Amino acid sequence: MNKFLNRAFWVILVTVTVWFKVQSFASHTALNFIDDTEIIGFGAIGVKAYKALEHAVVPIIISTSLLNMLINPETLLKESAEAGDKRIFELCEENKKSLENKHLSESDIEDLLKKNETIVRGIGGSNNIEKLRTCIVKNPIRRDDFLIKKINRYLYLFVPYNLYLKREQVTPLAGYRRQLQLGKEAPLTERELLVGFKIDHMEDISFENLKKSVYADCASKPSPINKHYFIDSLSDIFVTRASYKGKKIVPPEWALCINGHGASGTFIAGLSIDDFKKWLSFCEKINTKLLIYSSCFASGVTARILYDEVNRLGTTYPFVIISLGLAGTAVEVPYEVGVNIHQRVFVLRLGINWYTFLNMVSQPAPIDFDALIKYVFSYSNENIFNSALIKFPGLEWFSTADINKNIISIGSVLAETRDRDEPLDIKKFFNQPNPRALLLYTAIVPFPLIINTETMPAIISMKIPAIISLLVNEDETLIKKISSSVHSLSTIIQSFFSQKRAADYSRDFFVREIEGLNATKQAPQKLLVDAPEGTLIINNVEIAIEKEQHVFVRFIYDKVRYEFMVPFGDIGTLKPLPVPMRSEDQSAEPAATGPKKDRTYKKIEDLIQKKRKEQLQQSSSIKKSLELLEKDLHTLGVKIR
Repeated sequence: MNKFLNRAFWVILVTVTVWFKVQSFASHTALNFIDDTEIIGFGAIGVKAYKALEHAVVPIIISTSLLNMLINPETLLKESAEAGDKRIFELCEENKKSLENKHLSESDIEDLLKKNETIVRGIGGSNNIEKLRTCIVKNPIRRDDFLIKKINRYLYLFVPYNLYLKREQVTPLAGYRRQLQLGKEAPLTERELLVGFKIDHMEDISFENLKKSVYADCASKPSPINKHYFIDSLSDIFVTRASYKGKKIVPPEWALCINGHGASGTFIAGLSIDDFKKWLSFCEKINTKLLIYSSCFASGVTARILYDEVNRLGTTYPFVIISLGLAGTAVEVPYEVGVNIHQRVFVLRLGINWYTFLNMVSQPAPIDFDALIKYVFSYSNENIFNSALIKFPGLEWFSTADINKNIISIGSVLAETRDRDEPLDIKKFFNQPNPRALLLYTAIVPFPLIINTETMPAIISMKIPAIISLLVNEDETLIKKISSSVHSLSTIIQSFFSQKRAADYSRDFFVREIEGLNATKQAPQKLLVDAPEGTLIINNVEIAIEKEQHVFVRFIYDKVRYEFMVPFGDIGTLKPLPVPMRSEDQSAEPAATGPKKDRTYKKIEDLIQKKRKEQLQQSSSIKKSLELLEKDLHTLGVKIR
């Protein structure tokens, strides 16, 4: 076993080393924005698509309904049947007219916008501020930026006229003239082989007719949510690697980024789980080097479903995969609308730069993936739960892309090899005075933790089998002890649920003992009102986090059991914790939705160890069966790849 582990370690080391040294970089790029939910008003996908169209440097594939929201907001508001939308349109016109008044300064115009945003908050309807902002910003598409193609009534393709491919040293669209759409069976043109898209087999759309065409497509047949139109269209969009066989043109190498909404275990980046698996497989057919996807709940349960089957078969995708969002989280995309006083237009401001994306993935130098994430998706840097995960070719698991170097982690190796009686001082051990997150890749932390950092890090369980590491599939995480001479008990407890909707599945934390201050200057709220202000010790602490529901906390202090509930709406806010209530009947069964009765650190630890032994025995039995099967097949002359 040790020889096997050593060999596996060196295989992994060599794989990663070779990848960083000899990685060939992308010559082609494409951004995909798949969404049918943002009908009127900016959402997370709409603002990113807006900036991509505004920057006009990377080819864009976009859902028709999303495009309609971006370029026809006035028409949609005027024709909307929702209460208040016509009033929003009137306020939109008022804001636009303010730009024409040369006597108004930038601050005057922005003050008027804030005033009207306050007004629309009180208007009946939904998404009102986003509707107003979508309506007032300038059209992101300029006349001479793109060759515009209609793939079908569900999808449009925008290819920048200034598309520059390093390998050919020529702009493939130079001198392009509009032409009749080629038939489906017509052979690929040289231009299509250069660009990588079947542009000559698609319908031409002029800039002048774009709004009308898009609106008509949406009116005739609205795009179905999370259906198969993107996957069904892939062979009509991209030129696959097989099409270059026998040709003098070298197949392109792609850097792709797909954006769309997601929900835990059901869909991701605007696609169903099954369709996303097909997308991953298709990426191999077009010689993909890098795939980035940005979607809520892309990791966690969704990632386990996506990659477990592939990992079980012993195969991995041959390209780098970057997923935005940590531990099954909702990804936030903060933006704002301001004024460009020189051009007298409203502009959308978002920390994303597609110019940088193009430059970084196409330059002939080793790709700095941390820098790529940091600069291209800077909107994600402030929220620790927006951190990215990265998976390299040949590896089965994702690792955290710690671009700001403020994430620390405890893995199964450290948990199993460190002396259980030796405390681990977080600040000293990791040489990190102010980490923002402590990731736990293990079911049990069997040694005490000392946390005297400047701020209390968020404590996040990363137990996602097959994408992070080979861990047991329980929803309980055990920690022997947490002690702090600077943080309050309330702050320590809140660190386990510091972000609303941080996790896409329920999980329980059990801490045998927590030692901390009853109150501090930064956290003056006492956890126990009747207890002294100094250091207190609470035992058998259980923190039960229900998926998108309340958090239940129970513990024992001075041989008395206490418990309280944090409402879902208060999670991730600055509101103080509820006052813990004494349980008068110490043997009473708690509420059905709360922590279960008699679940202690020791009992859960024994249960996890028992499950681990059962899993090891089962794995050993399966391995022996596979070895016997392989031997029998070999005897029959059947070759195993």
